[in-house]
Amino acid sequence: QIVNLPQQRLSGLALLRTEPKHYHALREQIAKGQGFREFARTEIERSIPERFAQQVRQYPQNIAIKTKNYQWSYTELERTAQRVARIVLDLCGGGEQRIALLLEHDAPVIAAILGVLKAGKTYVPLDPNYPKERLAYILGDSQATAIATNKANRDLAVELCPEAITIINIDSVDVTDDGSVMKPEIAPDQIAYILYTSGSTGVPKGVMQNHRNVLHFIRNYTNNLKIASNDRLTLLSSVSFDAAIMDIFAALLNGATLYPFDIKSEGLAPLPTYLQQSGITIYHSTPTVFRHLENHLSEADSLPKMRLIVLGGEEVKPQDVQIYQQHFGADCILVNGLGPTESTVTLQYFIHQQTEVGHRVPVGYPIEETEIILFDNNGQVTDFYGEIGIRSPYIALGYWRQPQLTDKVFIADPEGGNKRIYRTGDMGRLGPDGSLEFLGRKDFQVKLRGYRIELSEIEAVLLQHAQVKEAVVIAREDNPGEKRLVAYVVAKGSQPVMSELRSFLKRKLPDYMIPAVFVILESLPLTPNGKVNRRALPAPDVSTQEVGEIPPRTTTELQLAQIWSRLLNLPSVGVRDNFFDLGGHSLLALRLMGSIEQQFGTRLPLTTLFTEPTIESQGGLLSAIPNTQSFSPLVPIRQTGSKPPFFCVHPRGGIVLCLADLARQLGGEQPFYALQSVGLNGEEKPLTRFEDMATSFIEVIQTVQPQGPYKIGGYSLGAKIAFEMAQQLNSLGHEISLLALIDPFSPFLFKKPQPDEGKLVTSFAGDLGRLFHKELPVSADELEQLELDEKLNYIFKEGIRLQLLPPEIGLEQMRQLFAVYQANSLASYRYVPQLYSGMITLFCAEENLEPLASEQIQGWSSLAAGGINIHKIPGDHFSMIHSEALAKELGFYLGC
Repeated sequence: QIVNLPQQRLSGLALLRTEPKHYHALREQIAKGQGFREFARTEIERSIPERFAQQVRQYPQNIAIKTKNYQWSYTELERTAQRVARIVLDLCGGGEQRIALLLEHDAPVIAAILGVLKAGKTYVPLDPNYPKERLAYILGDSQATAIATNKANRDLAVELCPEAITIINIDSVDVTDDGSVMKPEIAPDQIAYILYTSGSTGVPKGVMQNHRNVLHFIRNYTNNLKIASNDRLTLLSSVSFDAAIMDIFAALLNGATLYPFDIKSEGLAPLPTYLQQSGITIYHSTPTVFRHLENHLSEADSLPKMRLIVLGGEEVKPQDVQIYQQHFGADCILVNGLGPTESTVTLQYFIHQQTEVGHRVPVGYPIEETEIILFDNNGQVTDFYGEIGIRSPYIALGYWRQPQLTDKVFIADPEGGNKRIYRTGDMGRLGPDGSLEFLGRKDFQVKLRGYRIELSEIEAVLLQHAQVKEAVVIAREDNPGEKRLVAYVVAKGSQPVMSELRSFLKRKLPDYMIPAVFVILESLPLTPNGKVNRRALPAPDVSTQEVGEIPPRTTTELQLAQIWSRLLNLPSVGVRDNFFDLGGHSLLALRLMGSIEQQFGTRLPLTTLFTEPTIESQGGLLSAIPNTQSFSPLVPIRQTGSKPPFFCVHPRGGIVLCLADLARQLGGEQPFYALQSVGLNGEEKPLTRFEDMATSFIEVIQTVQPQGPYKIGGYSLGAKIAFEMAQQLNSLGHEISLLALIDPFSPFLFKKPQPDEGKLVTSFAGDLGRLFHKELPVSADELEQLELDEKLNYIFKEGIRLQLLPPEIGLEQMRQLFAVYQANSLASYRYVPQLYSGMITLFCAEENLEPLASEQIQGWSSLAAGGINIHKIPGDHFSMIHSEALAKELGFYLGC
């Protein structure tokens, strides 16, 4: 508690209260919506329905809300809300009561919110997608006297409600009723809503907010964003969350139009078209949804009317700013903000096309009549770093029926007056320009895709399972930008089946609180003082997520199982068994994909073997329309892990199968992405210049890691491409923390004559044979008089005749492989490397070192202005890539 804080310590924090003059000028550049009217300070001393009625009088024919099912003007929405208010008062009488809302993400729920407020009641939203147990708890804890629902959800309402609760079916509201209703007196400090968020005690807690505070937030949001009656605002968040408060009331209390869009039912793919056709001017979502939106934006998508993109609910990353600056015009502004449910709109940071951000994107400066205070672990005020406290007269009233928890985090202002201080549990740091940076949580609460989650609530539910002795849940970001929940469980007696744990939680928790991965441990790691050491919890092995063999269930799965059994020499396999866990390796992978193509007439990209390594997932892909899988040069051999990703370029053949052993030997904490040649799919021509290859590879690695420092490498010929990638990344201003060249070709091949076609074919045959641990007896003399197609046909027939090639390798596949091999070889001879400003780490095969020493080591040394580290690896050029020694030496630089 900070009740004894000296006043001078608080008054000395003016730096955190106001924005600097230059930033204020920048914010004023936001284009005003046509007809913008400033939201006056005096307007918050009233009720929400009063402000809405004012908009109805001013804009009676404006469209208030539009969905695929409804289009209501302000007059029509007002009449519908009045009818809801009338039936609520008729059935429930006067006085302050809680009315639960069980409705879909559509126009009627908005009318119900306004109707309940007009009746002088408090609304409590219930998401129909939540588990029944959670809905029943919220209904009981809120002491709701009625539940407003519709025909679609009435059966669920009946199941949830005890007899004492009245069920109001708003579908049965008399549409001929004029909607006239006695208007109850609604004080500004009357509770408007209770929103339930995840609770640290194992059950959700209700945050109370009154009319005055809501209007205060919307006033600041309106004036700062210059929202006007011609604006069109999205509503993507569920009305159960405070993000919806911003959208609903910023639109309806300013004469603008609200556009609800149900992502859960519609998906994200149609969202760009929806935004364009609807003429959306203000977009609001979490950064996660925004990133997915970017994935569905094509060059043809144009959103010229978009003037504001508002992101919140979780941390905005520099990559989000890049997405905004790449896809949106100069007149569009990005707004980052911080506002917990207890203080919906608190800080804002405006970003223009010219704004440069560092590793962290600020959450900005406090809105009017709001101050930020930072506390240390002892509750004392600090100047630059600490727990974020919000000081304002307008923070939430507290937690419904939880006075002890309220007193713990809502503190009386030591200077007296009507202000209070809410301790958020968020950590912050003051930036050089006076803006605030968000640094995460001080406790075990996390934000995931905009949802506030108390991990202890999930743990408490897990411990209710009969087979769970101990449980810890953490949020991991093994793949940059993709945070997920992981549950660690110690069994009580027999080991629980993970699918049963998942089903158990789904009966009690909403989907966003279900861990993505479950890990069974013999015991939880502990710190010296006996607490759970969360940092020592191991990275999950996704291949162990299902226990027990599941036999094939369809004809497709049966055919796939037969192929797997033959190649792996196993009597049977389960449809959820992992290919690599069963003994599959890179040399079998090509045969597997070739067999699938022979059997089904459909070619699956090689990438799918790493991303979909089970019969079940491959069967799902084959059931889709054939040949719809797009080719990508980026192969995610291992996507998970806590370390920065390593990107490794293919050898001369263009195939990355030989890199899989290296990826696995580096361990589960090291994400490993391989880069394969364009042209392997037979639909695109191979690139013929390393400069072009490097550019295309940089484009795809930046979808995984938009900013440096980068760790990149290449094997054999691929080392040269990696070298060129480093040069281009440097020129773009990115840092390269590791450039690993694994037994590379000489950098000065351009000084030597290029090999003729006969020698290339011979070399190709040798490399192809070594891929399968075979030796194809083919010489340049035998091929000299033949045309290219005849040469490849000769190699193919000889390989099959001598049983040195797997039967899955066909002649057409050989043509494609050679086209890539030839393009890569010629590109290597044409490439003229330039001096590299950084350091090179060189890994050389020991058996080949002496004859290559002058060209390989001295050549690359002469190109490394930052110096060179040299490591000798046992084996020859072809065996070293599979050796543990290479993984150990490379792992040192990767931190493995």
